[in-house]
Amino acid sequence: MYLNKIGKSLPLAESHCNNIAILPSVTFVKSTTKCNKFKIDWNPPAIDADCLKFIRYQIYYKIYSSSGDSDLKFACQDTSQLECTIQLDGRLIGVTIIYKVMAKMTNQAFNHRLNSSSPYYRSWPSMTFIPIPPQNCQTIIDLNQKSVTLTCSKHNRCYYGSSYSYYFYLGRRDSNTQIQKFSLNGKRIKVIQFSQLNAKVNYYWYASSKTYSNRESNFTPQFNFSLHSSMATTEVPTTVATKDVPRSHCNNLEAAKNLKVKIDCTRITFTWDPPAVDSSCQPFLQYGIYYRIYSASGNTDWKYACNKTSHTQCQITLDGRKIGSTLVYQVLASTIDNRHHSTSAFYRTWPNMLYEPAPPKECRSLIDYKKETVKLTCYQHDRCYYGASYHYHFFLSEGNKSGRTFHFIRDVRNLFLKFDELQLDTTYHWLASAMKYDNKVSDNSTLQQFKIDSLHTSQAKPTTLPTPQTTIPSQTYFTTGKQKIDCSQLKNAPAATNIRVKSNCTHVQLFWRPPSLAYQCLSSIQYQIKYISTDQENSFKVKYDCQSNSNRDCLMTVDNKHAVRSVTIDIMNVG
Repeated sequence: MYLNKIGKSLPLAESHCNNIAILPSVTFVKSTTKCNKFKIDWNPPAIDADCLKFIRYQIYYKIYSSSGDSDLKFACQDTSQLECTIQLDGRLIGVTIIYKVMAKMTNQAFNHRLNSSSPYYRSWPSMTFIPIPPQNCQTIIDLNQKSVTLTCSKHNRCYYGSSYSYYFYLGRRDSNTQIQKFSLNGKRIKVIQFSQLNAKVNYYWYASSKTYSNRESNFTPQFNFSLHSSMATTEVPTTVATKDVPRSHCNNLEAAKNLKVKIDCTRITFTWDPPAVDSSCQPFLQYGIYYRIYSASGNTDWKYACNKTSHTQCQITLDGRKIGSTLVYQVLASTIDNRHHSTSAFYRTWPNMLYEPAPPKECRSLIDYKKETVKLTCYQHDRCYYGASYHYHFFLSEGNKSGRTFHFIRDVRNLFLKFDELQLDTTYHWLASAMKYDNKVSDNSTLQQFKIDSLHTSQAKPTTLPTPQTTIPSQTYFTTGKQKIDCSQLKNAPAATNIRVKSNCTHVQLFWRPPSLAYQCLSSIQYQIKYISTDQENSFKVKYDCQSNSNRDCLMTVDNKHAVRSVTIDIMNVG
């Protein structure tokens, strides 16, 4: 027996676990993806088997996709199992997952803690996944058309936009080797005429799905049927059902209903409800989108999208280089034998005007201790359409008890902050979004954070971010090495420079650079816009906008019925 620090007796076989100085990482890490279930398994660290019961594991991972990146996440925390399954979002496009397996040894009896981590691994689930077989399969005997229809009405496609081929295998009960294989591209229906079958033979069939990367699913269960002198029975493993589906149920096929369109950047998603037909006709319906794009850059020919699909939605991607696009489209519906058709009315939309903007991506916090600045930047942004203009909103939140949030608007994807505008040793959180000219705002970027370590800066007492105020303290000092600068004694401050104007209808936005002052004093500066404009009596009056503004831009709304004579930028609270 062995006594630990609190006097408990433990088996001598477990006491040596306290002598492990380094915990090896897990080994033989591998992953498999079945549909959108991403499974990771591994072997435990190479330590004594008696100590493995003190090991706990967790997965540290991040998902990248063209639909948006996720934050770093944990899965299967504190598990003792040697496997972990992560459920992926099938709506993500082009998924890449990066992960590692972390192990920790916590022996509370010995107050002993060790950690280890495997290398990072990378996988592409949406490319390497194993599909699942189609579902809701049945055999339909059509006595009028003298045909047998093998169909599976449902299939989990696992990932948005995945394309499949479907295999139907037909065999005879009196022969184990005579099997026919039918390959169908995108269709889950196989029609076989009575003339191709022997009425005296009992048949069975099953199906599978196959992805574009040639990975085939497991087989469905087997389904039996037979033909006996114009009488048919259908068996779904043990349930017998007979179905007669005359095609007359599909006569007078109406158009698809409730057509809706959603425009996300250059991706357009159409959705609709199927025609009001008998439920027995539904498995025989197929759809497509017929559309054309008119643009000042050139019109396209009429095109088809999602042709002969059994789904009630379709997605297309537009060319963002076309200027002023107008999209005209309609939904086509027909039966799979093309005997019955219907078309919806033509619809019209303007993607360049009505689209939802995409959020900025690849956002980072860059701290420069030499220049004493923090740069908040987003390296990428899909502008969607040629010539589209954006403003970028930055939201900065203090991580302390005050929890104040500051809002900045810029015409570029960068925001520069001085150390003297921030609190040292305080965690700041920030995110960004894009706003297009019609004030539609994108989703937020992924949340970022940063903290300025006071050990690496000479600043003694940092101030907070500037807040609107009408007076400045009589003595405002900032320490820069051995020199002190009195910002209250600065007279006749220089004017703002590099003034730029952007206008859009009644919106006018001004941008400028601050005056040439010591940067320690810039946080004490506030601006206001003074301009001369006509009133309802057409007389000129002095007006003000963006008063007590600490930002270096101003968004003004001007009535287009009134003229603006001149605009000046006033600098306040200096001296």
